[in-house]
Amino acid sequence: MLVRAPWQYLITLIVMMYAVYSLSAALAILFAILNWPYINSVILITMLAVYILAIPLNLNFTRRSYKVLIPWFIVHVLFSVIIYAWHYSKAGLQENVGQISHSFRDALYFSVTTWTTLGYGDFTAIPSMRLVTSIEALTSLFTIPIGCSLAWFMIQESTVIYTKAYLDKNAYDDKGHMRPEFHRSQEAPKKDVAEHKLAEN
Repeated sequence: MLVRAPWQYLITLIVMMYAVYSLSAALAILFAILNWPYINSVILITMLAVYILAIPLNLNFTRRSYKVLIPWFIVHVLFSVIIYAWHYSKAGLQENVGQISHSFRDALYFSVTTWTTLGYGDFTAIPSMRLVTSIEALTSLFTIPIGCSLAWFMIQESTVIYTKAYLDKNAYDDKGHMRPEFHRSQEAPKKDVAEHKLAEN
């Protein structure tokens, strides 16, 4: 009987996550064409949940998978904003002058301001789409911190330890202790300042 190793289960789960996410994206495009915004809101939330679950799976497989997760995050945000913008353009947006705009450019602008929770107020959603805008804004509140966390993780993984920094590596020995000559160079300015204060007194 063939026994699978733990890494095989991990790869299987990762592939399943990618498959579910891709299928959800295809459904989101389909329901965008059919113009069913509320169903698409649920699908986009599901895609975000799948992405969140995929983060630890990918990082447990290899720490370098942040190079895939960050572009995936950017694509997810752009995809979500565009899907919402498509629905806004189909339903129409109310301008300050009272006219209804079906321009996709205006809808994309409105979707971006809704996603970032800025809300300038120059466009407002029609009554039937107001709950959709609330869902989009609420989704972004959960999405943006994930992007910040991935950015911090990338910085952390790309930063070498202090003994390996390019300009600092010569200051430390193999055990990570600062060499004596660098101790003196750091203590010298403090000693000069102390002597200067004594001279003033």
